[in-house]
Amino acid sequence: MDMRLVSFSVDNYRSITKTENIPTSDFTVLIGQNNEGKSNLLSALVTAMKIIGLHAQGESDEGDISNERPYLWTRDFPLHLQKSKSKKLTEFRVEFLLIESEIEEFKSEIGVSLNGYLPISVTVDKDNEATFRVVKSGKNMASLEKKSAKIADFIGRRLAINYIPTIRTEEQSSQIIQRMLSREMAKLDDDKDYKKCIELINKKQAEILKNLSKNLTSSVNAFLPQVKSIEITSKPGAQSRAIRNVPTIFVDDGTRTNIRRKGDGIKSVIALSLFQQIDARDGMFTILAIEEPESHLHPGAIHSLRDILQNMSSEKQIFVTTHCPSLVNRDDIESNIIVRANRAQAAKKLSEIREVLGVVPADNLVNASLALLVEGADDKIILDAYFKKNSPVIQTAIRNGSLIIDPAGGASKIPYKASLVTSEICSVHVFLDGDAEGILARDKALEQGTVKIAQTNMVSIKGMPHAEFEDMLDVGSYINEFIDEYGIDLRRTEFKDTKKKWSDRVRSCFEAATKPWSDRIESKVKIFVAEIVAEKIENGIQVLHVHRGKPLIELVTALENRLKK
Repeated sequence: MDMRLVSFSVDNYRSITKTENIPTSDFTVLIGQNNEGKSNLLSALVTAMKIIGLHAQGESDEGDISNERPYLWTRDFPLHLQKSKSKKLTEFRVEFLLIESEIEEFKSEIGVSLNGYLPISVTVDKDNEATFRVVKSGKNMASLEKKSAKIADFIGRRLAINYIPTIRTEEQSSQIIQRMLSREMAKLDDDKDYKKCIELINKKQAEILKNLSKNLTSSVNAFLPQVKSIEITSKPGAQSRAIRNVPTIFVDDGTRTNIRRKGDGIKSVIALSLFQQIDARDGMFTILAIEEPESHLHPGAIHSLRDILQNMSSEKQIFVTTHCPSLVNRDDIESNIIVRANRAQAAKKLSEIREVLGVVPADNLVNASLALLVEGADDKIILDAYFKKNSPVIQTAIRNGSLIIDPAGGASKIPYKASLVTSEICSVHVFLDGDAEGILARDKALEQGTVKIAQTNMVSIKGMPHAEFEDMLDVGSYINEFIDEYGIDLRRTEFKDTKKKWSDRVRSCFEAATKPWSDRIESKVKIFVAEIVAEKIENGIQVLHVHRGKPLIELVTALENRLKK
């Protein structure tokens, strides 16, 4: 992992007068309602990085940056302070963390040793003059101040920032493709076959231009004898540059048409995809700053977009502004930066984020950061007892309300339930039977993007293609109580066919014993077994089948890992 931005703050930039020191992560989310300042905060980060890049091109600590216009005092200094007599400045503070090899490179290039952290302050005054400082104390401070341009260059050669605005049009896509095409076409300049072809084209074209010039001279000379010649030329390389001009983009989404005829959603996604590919130079680490990436997307696409951005954050440092609950970083609460009343601070708990975004969670989700979705109430009864006895980590989370176990009322309802829970800014984990209904529900939830593979566990048992929750249990832990309640001994032949799921085998036993069976009776039977098993667990009695209990053990491990994060 290369150099990263680890914190950022700004004073006196547009609507923002002051922020706390904001910690940044691989995926940092700036959240808040409209007109609260989150866009200005993102713009401040982009501006700071651009100024550092410009400073690297200069030879002194100070330079007039007004020509490049990343910052203009009349535009970017808070309007209500511009008439003030105080000499306040705009100040950007960024802190970078270097990896070990970069620390050695810094010492070799700059001649100063670092502990890994490189804090930078950039101030801009009323005359648009920027001052670059390394904010370090100690004997090396004076040396660092004299080498600010070298330090800026050191950063600029390793970090690039790409800013993606809210409005993403087809013109922007064309411009990006033109840049990409130009960059790739430039590689042909040294290709022998290509150069030979261009020379032939130039020769043929020169003959046409010569003849055209001769004819035009003759024609004009008849009217204006003083005109001795007219020469028509084309610039060298014009042919190859023509190929690099703005391209036409066709999109086939069932109908192949020009991108101009497509909807805003397609235009936005294509532009977004292209923006994230245009790194400044190979070998540089990219900071990608995106305004409202969810704009023009339907809810299903937003879930997919979130996954794409989080995956990209392993290679790029992502910053987004949003007021969409689906893009909140649930795995790292403090990486969500709350921007409210033009001030910014890292979120400490989910309730703060929900309040800012106006999310009113269901009663059972008020304090929850993780919801375990299961198919039925019987699953919850057993899991409550099992977690209490076997996992202090999970039991503590249940007790303080940060983890809830939520029965969906059937496998088919899991995808919808997962969607509801995530919209209330709560992470999800699902535990499903390994039967056809459970597999279908899991795949649907994965497809709609409300859960990831890492957030799913299944009752998967070797030799049992349709395993249910109850198949993990030792039938001996409840068989006597079952006989007493229903008059059926589950040691019957009908119960031994493990190719069928537990509920089907129990139904076969009921039917063979001429007992009634229905969906309502099935639910009552499952609750009865769950309550018997839960009581046995609380009394320290082993209830898991010796060869089939692994899915439950795997679930415990998965939940503990998520809670420890």
